[in-house]
Amino acid sequence: MKKIIYLFISVVTMISSLLASNKRDLNIEAEEIYFAIYPASQYLEIIEYNLRSIKRDKKEISKDIVELEKRVNKAQYSSQKYKFQDFISIEERISNEKKFIKGEYHLLTPNKNSEEIIVDAFKHILGREIEFEATSESIKLYFDKTGVTIGENNATGIYHNDNQIMAIWKIKGLEKIEIVIHFKQNEGTSLLSYIEKSIASPKPTEEEISKIKNTSLTWISSLNPFKQFQNDADFIRLEHLVYWSGLIEKYHKKRGYYPFQNRLKEDNEIGLVRIATKFQQRYFDKSSKIYMKNFDNNIDDSFREFRVKDFILEIEKGLEISLDERYDLQKIPTDTPIGYNYFVSDKGYLLWVTCKTCKVTPISTLLMDGITPTVNIVSPEMKEHVTKSLTREELLAHPIYRKWMARKVYKLEYMRKLEKKLFRDSKE
Repeated sequence: MKKIIYLFISVVTMISSLLASNKRDLNIEAEEIYFAIYPASQYLEIIEYNLRSIKRDKKEISKDIVELEKRVNKAQYSSQKYKFQDFISIEERISNEKKFIKGEYHLLTPNKNSEEIIVDAFKHILGREIEFEATSESIKLYFDKTGVTIGENNATGIYHNDNQIMAIWKIKGLEKIEIVIHFKQNEGTSLLSYIEKSIASPKPTEEEISKIKNTSLTWISSLNPFKQFQNDADFIRLEHLVYWSGLIEKYHKKRGYYPFQNRLKEDNEIGLVRIATKFQQRYFDKSSKIYMKNFDNNIDDSFREFRVKDFILEIEKGLEISLDERYDLQKIPTDTPIGYNYFVSDKGYLLWVTCKTCKVTPISTLLMDGITPTVNIVSPEMKEHVTKSLTREELLAHPIYRKWMARKVYKLEYMRKLEKKLFRDSKE
């Protein structure tokens, strides 16, 4: 059983190697980022130093710069890069400082909740989960220190332990929370020869600034289709978690073992099925041109892998049914893994899905990337071995799950159409 836990942790660790790094939108990363949050003014300032490309090919870099210029001119680059919950970019500028390329971004939010503003900024700029703690005298932030060091800041104190940083600010007289983050990374390609002149968006008018700061948060959602899709996709993922676990447990009740449990050769062997479409499977296929090894949770063959096609046939044969195949509706991985993961051992089974909008709760935990929440259903004998896992019955009865499923779904009819198109994916 210890091996099961260790290998499960290994899975999420491998996935995290890509996600926990500095943001690389358009293959561009910053060596250092300064940002300052002004909660009372609902304002966020970000300055990125020494922007560079992770690519070497000049044509590919030039193509990225063309897209960068388009986004900056429309003041859309930083919002798309960091995917903030509520912040909207109002002014952006990329400049050649002779020795390095600098990015400057100014953002506003209609949110007046100081805690939410601070967490939103830190979480998405650092790319990891943030723990917030406040008293009448101070604000404390806790976050994983993997891959970063702290530079200049106006904090009262910065403290380190083996894997975490704690930053403290005294509230009295505090106008802003500012900090400099250095990212540990490999050398990239300088952009000095690609960006010779400044790229800038128009300055916002007072009317535009006032509209953003004083409108409702619903307006933000209407401007952010990515956020809406994630909300709706997470709703579907949670439905599918219940759907697949229901089939798995019906199979167990009828056959006396879980799917593929009888085909494991050793007591400590673990089976894996990636419940993903044929298109999604290409991201895990080492022979594919779009293979992404950092999303491959079986890169070293730690698990005995079974094809999803065989998994579906096994359930259909065992239950004497023809089932509708239900898959993650996010076709391409962005900053989170795609697909669902079924693990089986001699002890029982684990099924988990990602749910970015679920955040961290008593029934949802994070992958090792510090960003991506997951919801885990296990068989009863596995519950004590998987963090924040529930049996299927416990999940269905839990008030947090019921709250998640009571959410507003923006385009449910559209999501159902996408879902239905994939009902026979493994058989086509």
